[in-house]
Amino acid sequence: NAVRDTQAALKNSTLKGVLWHQGENDSDTEDRASRYEERFYSFMPKLLEQIGGQDVPLIIGELGEFLKDNSFC
Repeated sequence: NAVRDTQAALKNSTLKGVLWHQGENDSDTEDRASRYEERFYSFMPKLLEQIGGQDVPLIIGELGEFLKDNSFC
């Protein structure tokens, strides 16, 4: 979806940067969460290439550390 939506937007816009924010779906199990970094470094260069974003800033967000122990409940 990200590639399709970005390519559609680029028809009348300019890509100035990429804001990536990890969602909670990537942390539903300990295994998936622990492998996120490996998967991220595997797919992000491919994504940036597909959208022509190799030379724009990449800003990465993350979930708050307070979620680790569910102390927000």
